[in-house]
Amino acid sequence: MANLEWDEEDLIKYPESEDGGITMVVENTLEMDLEAELGPIICDMFDGPQSMTSSRSFTASPNTERYSKLESSSGFESGSKMLDSCTSQMANDLEMKAWRCWSSEESGCVDWDATMTAVTVRGESGQNFTEQCWNEAAVTTQSSSSSPSELSTPGSENPQSVSASVPSELENVGPKVNVLQYAIQEWQGNTRKAETILQGYSEIPSLLGLQHLRRIRGDNYCGVRAAIFQILAQGLHVPSGERTFQYLSQALSNEGCRWLQDWTFAGRLPYQGNNVLHGMKCCLRNLDNVASLLSSTNGEQEETLAALLNSDPMLDLHVMEAVKLHMLHCAMELHKENSSGSDNVPLFAILMFARDTSETPKDLMNNHLREVGNSGGLEQIEMFLLGHTLGVTLRVIRPAAFGTEEFMCSYPDLNEGNWPQVFLIAEDDRHYNVLVD
Repeated sequence: MANLEWDEEDLIKYPESEDGGITMVVENTLEMDLEAELGPIICDMFDGPQSMTSSRSFTASPNTERYSKLESSSGFESGSKMLDSCTSQMANDLEMKAWRCWSSEESGCVDWDATMTAVTVRGESGQNFTEQCWNEAAVTTQSSSSSPSELSTPGSENPQSVSASVPSELENVGPKVNVLQYAIQEWQGNTRKAETILQGYSEIPSLLGLQHLRRIRGDNYCGVRAAIFQILAQGLHVPSGERTFQYLSQALSNEGCRWLQDWTFAGRLPYQGNNVLHGMKCCLRNLDNVASLLSSTNGEQEETLAALLNSDPMLDLHVMEAVKLHMLHCAMELHKENSSGSDNVPLFAILMFARDTSETPKDLMNNHLREVGNSGGLEQIEMFLLGHTLGVTLRVIRPAAFGTEEFMCSYPDLNEGNWPQVFLIAEDDRHYNVLVD
């Protein structure tokens, strides 16, 4: 019987041969057909600077999102490349310096199993390997620049990844709107809950002196994004990316914390296995770069930051994962103090490590932090860790709890009044917006 293949257009008949009474399709016919089908794809992959495109997109939020294609490039000769947010010469000049340390002519990534054994080896400058990697790969931002387009982010750091799992246009941070107008528009019902929420919103301007609100995209990064947006927009201190990177890399090599290689970047960035530490460095460095860029702006940090996070979804992902890595670093230090019997461990940390699912930093990573942004958001106890990590008091307003002690909560409450405060507003325990001037 003739062999047929459905090609969505015509029926193709392949020649057959007899072998021991068994009828088979001629082998070279199948090879030719496979070559014909894959030829254009292979050509596209090795077509010099041409980038591959994927029409697959997703929605990471219950809100309606715009679908679009994401372009990503892979660099087999010079290693991982930076995906420019613009065409500025400054960003192009920084690319080669930024990724020189991570280049490999064969694979484009660093074999950390081999490399991390050399952490204690001193270089010519007296720096250890980890410090050299960070310093050589650091991207400095021009102090005179305040343009969001001048910040570059990695597009496809792993050459094995065709495209990253992010749409190219998202509204991660909404425009500034009046608090009362927002409340009236969103809560028009005559139910008791709607009336309570409206009362709660109406108290905000007089209670806090804040007249406006920005909606934060309601995905599983929501709590992290709201907190770091407020900190960066207000020019507050951000934890050192270099310090966290050195701590995690040394823990991975010296203390046998191989479980750090199981960090998944919420399944949204192309790092795994031996390339995870490289991905951590990319995320941490990009958060530092954003803070540096915003410090050079002239009173427009909030608008500049919103434009950055909305125009560059890859940058948004790197910043969110960087905050999570800072949280992991902080949790590891708190656990070490708690295990040694220190009296300086905050109560929230004692309670956090008392949970069956987070008795150790490894458990906390596997069961909680790793999935933030993917299948789950921050729980209440992790909001304490978030505030403690960032060195701020997160003041969360819950309009639905107006008239109760839950109307305004602090995360953490240990240093309330001593640490800087940033204000979030929550209509439930998973979705946070930000209150601004």
